[in-house]
Amino acid sequence: MVEAQGMSLDTFMEHLNRSTGRSFVSERWPMPPTRLTVTGMPVKDMRRCIAAAADVGTAMPMPTQLLETGAGSDEGPSA
Repeated sequence: MVEAQGMSLDTFMEHLNRSTGRSFVSERWPMPPTRLTVTGMPVKDMRRCIAAAADVGTAMPMPTQLLETGAGSDEGPSA
């Protein structure tokens, strides 16, 4: 979604990590798949993010990868 708005992912991550959005994950992205465990609320939020991006014709590789790697199909609402 960042690139669809005209900003590179690297630039976005630099800005994110200088803001209150900074987190353990954002500072270490991409993380090795073996370290990811995603449950509950983040699953719901990532699925909604992916759905919102699809509505405007944009892919969301980061949350999609997180879901594929760490979330079970029964975790959180599907949309």
